[in-house]
Amino acid sequence: MLCFSSVCFGMWAGLVTLMFSIVRNLLVVFDKLDTRKIIVCTISVFVFGVIINDKGLIGLMPVIGTIQLTLCSFYIKSLIGTKLSFLCNIIIWAVYSLLIYDFAAGLTQVVIAVITIFSIINTLY
Repeated sequence: MLCFSSVCFGMWAGLVTLMFSIVRNLLVVFDKLDTRKIIVCTISVFVFGVIINDKGLIGLMPVIGTIQLTLCSFYIKSLIGTKLSFLCNIIIWAVYSLLIYDFAAGLTQVVIAVITIFSIINTLY
């Protein structure tokens, strides 16, 4: 859905980072993600995302979100840390979606953020 939104709204840096996310997720599914591939994915997202970005700070939000989720997913091992990382990532994508006027995706991510907050509270107490 976000790939489609990025194309419709002309957010090419968002599309590129999402394509790298698909590759990363496939590596995770097939248990092939290691430190070297994390570094390659992170550098690739940064380089291509920055080169293709033509929307200023808004265009960098997918780059930041993708790098944040990639690194945190790989290095954070605690449940609460993972949930907080996910919440941070959802907030980045929600703000990005709302700033590009993709209200459907933005609202969906806000709902997911609220659910994640309740999940974090349940984990803590």
